[in-house]
Amino acid sequence: MKYRDYVATNEARNSKKAKRAAERAVRFNQRTKSQQQQQQQRNRNFNTNYVNPQAPGMPLMISDRLKYIFSKMSESGNRAAKELLSLTDQKDKKFEMSYLDITKKDDSLSYLPPGGKDLPDAEKYDNNKRQYSKVYKVVKTICGSRYTKTEVQKFVSMYKSIYNKGPEKEDLPKPTDEQILNKIIRDTKSDKLKWKEELKTSPWVRYEAKVSATDTKGVMFHLYIFYSLKDTPNCFLTVHFFNEKEKYDKDKKIHIKTYKYDEGLIDFIKDFVEKYKVPVE
Repeated sequence: MKYRDYVATNEARNSKKAKRAAERAVRFNQRTKSQQQQQQQRNRNFNTNYVNPQAPGMPLMISDRLKYIFSKMSESGNRAAKELLSLTDQKDKKFEMSYLDITKKDDSLSYLPPGGKDLPDAEKYDNNKRQYSKVYKVVKTICGSRYTKTEVQKFVSMYKSIYNKGPEKEDLPKPTDEQILNKIIRDTKSDKLKWKEELKTSPWVRYEAKVSATDTKGVMFHLYIFYSLKDTPNCFLTVHFFNEKEKYDKDKKIHIKTYKYDEGLIDFIKDFVEKYKVPVE
């Protein structure tokens, strides 16, 4: 091949390459523009169809245990989980489902429909008005077409993984004194926590109740009630960790907390005295 023919052939080849590169650039720009338009449409659908400040719905609320799962998902880069968390801070936006919570199944969530929005706050996570739906459907209902089918499927898969793994020990929230007392009171009223008279002296009687974690370990409660009404303010409740396998008595029971009469026990003591027929004067 002569040199000038080689040059001509090479130039033609380069010209074809340049043309193909230009065509690819055009297709890429068209595809990018189309994707941008699709995302803009998702945003419009999200803002107009699913979030309406004038709608009769409710601001989005989620339980602490569901917030934990969404937070873990958000930390792993899941955009939908991050968005759902951010929506709980936007009280002007209304939804047809709120007060979301986990269920006993890893593929469903429970929620409160608008018909329950006037319930007392304490009942919104525990009421027969609550309904159930698949995780996939909940995300699609709240977010509309903002996320693709594949993205929502990945959301569900990640949700199931974290749900089944359970909270890591260092992430478990420490209950407040008020929460602990409220649970003791609720469980006593419902007989989930059963008390027995354990010790008597002349000024007071002691009742005991246990919550077992295993056959030998758990939490032990001691309630001291004074017989004389004038001494009632001295009543108190102690919480201990117990381990029946420990060798010495002092190691079997480790003190955790003491609650005094004026720290939320007043009504509890009154109900307890009536329920267990404590002979106070």
